[in-house]
Parts: sequence; C-alpha cells; structure tokens
Amino acid sequence: YQALWTGLGALPFALILEGPALPAITRLLHAPTKPLIGGFLFLILGSTHLAFLAQIRAQRVLSASICSMLFLLESPIGAAFAIICLGERLDSLQVVGGGLILFSSAAVVHLETRS
Repeated sequence: YQALWTGLGALPFALILEGPALPAITRLLHAPTKPLIGGFLFLILGSTHLAFLAQIRAQRVLSASICSMLFLLESPIGAAFAIICLGERLDSLQVVGGGLILFSSAAVVHLETRS
C-alpha cells in the first residue's frame, strides 16, 4: 500500500510538471510484452517485496541503532550501482557525503557490537 499511496500522491504533481503521459502510454502499449512483463515482475518481486521482507527481518533481529545506520547505506549503494551500471559520475561533494555515510554506519555498527 505504501507504493500505491505514494504513486497516487505524486500523480497530480507529475501531471502538472510533466503533462499527460499519453505518448509514454502509447509506447508502452506497442512495446514487446515479454520484456515489459519481466521487468514489472522483477520490480514488484525483487526490488519491492524481497527488499521489504529483508528489512522487516533485519529490524526484528538487530537493534534500532544498527538498523537505522544500515538503512542509511541505501544512498551510497544506489550511487555505486549507478556508477557501475549506468556510468554515472559523482562530483567531490557527493563522494564526501557518501564517504561520511559509509564511515558513520561502520563506526556505529562497530561501536554497538563492542558494547
């Protein structure tokens, strides 16, 4: 339901800022269905359901502080995948920010496991 309500909440802004999506919908209707359905299934099952299941399991097992620090890793890991898969480039401020997130996450997890 989270993705549904987020999408419905963003829909008016998308229509105002981007305009009606009729050309995109027309392209989707004429797209090959097998790769399209495979992509949707991967997004639904892999990126959403499995990720939420792993998150819920981690929240039950780990402490709240470790969970919050590990969930901060979403941004640097996403940036790493964008660099590897899409050839994106980061400027120096983005690299410093990602480094701070990685360092703080590692430090909190290390300090938490010591005590």
